Amino acid sequence: MINLHYFRERAGRIIPYIATLYYVEIIYLMFVLNFLIGKIPAVISGVALAFLLSLQSVALFNRNNTGRKIQLFLMDIHFAYSIAFIFSRFFSGFALSGGDIAVTLFRGGAALMELPMIIILTDEFIISRYR
Repeated sequence: MINLHYFRERAGRIIPYIATLYYVEIIYLMFVLNFLIGKIPAVISGVALAFLLSLQSVALFNRNNTGRKIQLFLMDIHFAYSIAFIFSRFFSGFALSGGDIAVTLFRGGAALMELPMIIILTDEFIISRYR
C-alpha cells in the first residue's frame, strides 16, 4: 500500500532534479538556433537560458515560493507544447529521423513526469512548505 504522507514529505526533494531535465531542451534549442541564426547567438542564448535554469533549480532546492510558481508556469507551457509536438510528429506523415524519435521520446517522458509534478506543486501541503 502506498503511504501518501511519506510521498508528500519527500516530493519537495524530487522537484529540483526534475527541473534539470530542461537542460536537454536548451541543448535542442541551441541546435535549432545554430541552423537558424548562427553559432554565436545560439551559444549566447544557450548559456543565458542554462544560467537562468540553474537559478531556478537553486530556488526550488531552497523552497522559494516564487521558484515554485515559475516552475509551475514552465511545466504547464512545456507540457502543452510537448503534447502538441508529439501529435504533430506522429500525424504529419513525414518520416521521422533518429533525432526526431529521440526528441519525441524525451518530450513524451517529460510530459509523463510533468503532469504529476504539476499536481504535486499545487497541493496545499507542498505549498505550505515553500516560503
